[in-house]
Amino acid sequence: MLVYGWGKGAREIGTTGPVCCPNCQTTSRWSVIETSRHATLYFIKVARWSKQYFAACPRCDSGVELRDREHAQDLMSAIPSAESLNEPAVIHG
Repeated sequence: MLVYGWGKGAREIGTTGPVCCPNCQTTSRWSVIETSRHATLYFIKVARWSKQYFAACPRCDSGVELRDREHAQDLMSAIPSAESLNEPAVIHG
């Protein structure tokens, strides 16, 4: 008997620096999330496709789609300068 399946998954891969949410007007670290579709064989993931990356506000869950993994990594590794701590960034997809 062959047991197979498919599905969707999402996982948080990191956080950004301080970002001002245009929806709820709060400043916080946004979650960077990777979503994908996958196929399983005997409950083991054997293939992934359709990866997408998002940054989401932890308070209101509003967010933006990011271009690719490199863009997501750039947002996670950006170290804010002293003057930018007083003025939070705004994320643009």
